[in-house]
Amino acid sequence: MSFAIQGFLAGSGGAFASIFAKLAFSSDKDICPSGVASIYVCSLLRIVFILGMFASNSVMITFFTKSMHSSSSFHATVASTAFNFSISAIVSSFLFGELLPLQWWMGFCFITCGLSILCSNPFHVKKDE
Repeated sequence: MSFAIQGFLAGSGGAFASIFAKLAFSSDKDICPSGVASIYVCSLLRIVFILGMFASNSVMITFFTKSMHSSSSFHATVASTAFNFSISAIVSSFLFGELLPLQWWMGFCFITCGLSILCSNPFHVKKDE
């Protein structure tokens, strides 16, 4: 499996971990379906979201470590961070109705392009031995 796919899985794990954490620790009126007033249902949903957060963090750490073994830590970090940012933004806009301004998206594109250029640098500095 290539480091890009592993970086995608690591970034996805990190993004979904943050989404589960936001759901788990938001107020009861945000996580409980309308009309469901039972404290037990809300508590069960919180537990499910917390378990989802732990599972997603486990996926993130596993694939981030594998990505660092397949490539350099720099490449693994760039891939994981880029996918984490993009997935977090897309899912939060659909799930939570959070709209990010065009300036945020432009900044994200510039950062991702700049990091991609750094990763594809054909010039390697050799150490003097």
